[in-house]
Amino acid sequence: MQNLGVRSAVVAALLLLSAVAFCTDKTVLINGRVAPRVPGLSIRAELVYDNDDRGNATDIEVTGSTFRVRMEYRDFGRSDCEVLIHPFTGGCERKLKQVIVRLMDGNREVDRTTLNVPKDFRSGDRTELIVRSEVVLSWSEASPPK
Repeated sequence: MQNLGVRSAVVAALLLLSAVAFCTDKTVLINGRVAPRVPGLSIRAELVYDNDDRGNATDIEVTGSTFRVRMEYRDFGRSDCEVLIHPFTGGCERKLKQVIVRLMDGNREVDRTTLNVPKDFRSGDRTELIVRSEVVLSWSEASPPK
């Protein structure tokens, strides 16, 4: 009976480790610039997953004319708890599809671009996506709200 308890503990530990190994934290890096340079603008970057599920978003102030956005994410399609309990039943099924990058003037969207994964990115390593080319967003007073 004691061996059964030890085996169960070993199996549970292996399942936990496999869930952690398959579902790692990942990072998206986006470098860009705003033309022309205008004070008070911000960048909002938002993650979109393959089922059009919106992920986390981040806002940064544009200082100067360039910006750099670093966003961390996980491919978890379920809660972390479910992934740990059921690591082989699709816990990491949610895949990043796009990153929407918006130029904001206050609450008004002035310009946007949509970056497609993996086409618009290169891999720095297994956990890092880096935009292939600089993102350029444009501002003008005549820009209609998007």
